[in-house]
Amino acid sequence: MVRKSLRFGSTVKGHRAGQILLRAQSQLLNERIRPIHFTLDALKDKVDQTVQKLPSLLPSSILEEVSNFREQGIGLKGYGQDQGDRSIPDDGLWHPSS
Repeated sequence: MVRKSLRFGSTVKGHRAGQILLRAQSQLLNERIRPIHFTLDALKDKVDQTVQKLPSLLPSSILEEVSNFREQGIGLKGYGQDQGDRSIPDDGLWHPSS
C-alpha cells in the first residue's frame, strides 16, 4: 500500500512499464524513510548518552525508579527490536509485500 502522493502513473502501458513504476515508487518511499531512520538513530543515541549520565546525577533509589519507569512506562525496553511486519530488511530498503 503506497500513499497517493507517492504513486506514479504513466501513459505507457505494459508489464515492463508497470514494473518500472513499482520500482520507482519503492525507491521514492525508501528515500522518504531514510531521514526518519537517521533521526530515530540520533534520538536513540541521545537517550543512551543521557541514561549513562544518570548514575552520577541521581541517588541510587531514584535511579532505580527512573529505570523502572523507562522500562514499563514509556516502552523503551527492547527499543527497535520487535517490529513484526513493519521491520526493514537487512539491505535497509522497504519492500512492499505484493
